[in-house]
Amino acid sequence: MSNTIKLKHSPIPGKVPLSSDLDSGEVAINTADGKLFALVGGVVTSLTAPPDHIHTIASITGLQDTIVDLANRVGVLESIHNSAPAGGGDMVLLETADVANVQEIILESGFDDSIYGGYQLVINNLGIDDSGDYREKKLGMAFKQSDGTWVTGYGWISTSVIKSNGYNLSGTQYLGYALISGQMESVFLSGTMTASVNPNGKGSFTAQLDSGNGDQYITATLSAPLYSSITGIKFYAETMNQNKLVGTVSVYGLKK
Repeated sequence: MSNTIKLKHSPIPGKVPLSSDLDSGEVAINTADGKLFALVGGVVTSLTAPPDHIHTIASITGLQDTIVDLANRVGVLESIHNSAPAGGGDMVLLETADVANVQEIILESGFDDSIYGGYQLVINNLGIDDSGDYREKKLGMAFKQSDGTWVTGYGWISTSVIKSNGYNLSGTQYLGYALISGQMESVFLSGTMTASVNPNGKGSFTAQLDSGNGDQYITATLSAPLYSSITGIKFYAETMNQNKLVGTVSVYGLKK
């Protein structure tokens, strides 16, 4: 003869058992709602996710892309902290530019996504020398795609200031790809920047920089998404104020 096991139950919609109704390990069911309940840490807890909640999560458009983008940015930040230019064979020096009084710096030697999983740049006193005039300046960037076109991101990409010391810029967004933008005197940046794109063509660049005089920020972490394979990186000063670049930038390939 078989035994019938019955749980504590209620046919009333929305009815939730009290903590005094259940012992540890005991389960109750609301037969109208189809929900199970148990005593967890002395609190009555539903063991069933509401169907509408499951549907909402499953139908969020672009959720996976957002997660991938965040994962890429975290990976880039970890690369900045864990990699050093003086390291071993995992980092290969591709090119160094030491310039003065130029409109742009172009680095495009040795980029190869079949060999490298990303690229790290070491920036030393890269800046806009403007004889101390306090006016609008921008140290912009562009990324060269596999088809040879340079993408500045202007009009559809924003560079986020994730955190900063000095001026309260956290949450600020620069138009396009940029390391610094705004009204300032001569400014010189030093630090590291890492750019990487996964096989699906999505990635990001992240930079951790110190400025020479505290205009805009003293230190800052910046990041922006990338949407194509990288075959070169350009730094430029906007021509409207006839600003010129000075400084040294080295780019390293990060072996896969």
